[in-house]
Amino acid sequence: MVDTIDLLEVVGRNASLRNGSSSELERTLQVLAASHALRRATATGDLSGLYRELNAGTNQVAQNPPSPSPPPAADPF
Repeated sequence: MVDTIDLLEVVGRNASLRNGSSSELERTLQVLAASHALRRATATGDLSGLYRELNAGTNQVAQNPPSPSPPPAADPF
């Protein structure tokens, strides 16, 4: 089986694969022995298996504004 990251890079660089028909992409991925998760993701849009294969978690960023700084301490002298 070919490395999934390498195949994603190939698809990203090749306009005919990136913008071509889904059947052409599926045929190419089969010929290149792509993983089942990658073929399923391209065919159905379900990325869950691909996330598991790549051990990728979801990226979440807190949208909270920073806390205000406390006022400076009074000079004791």
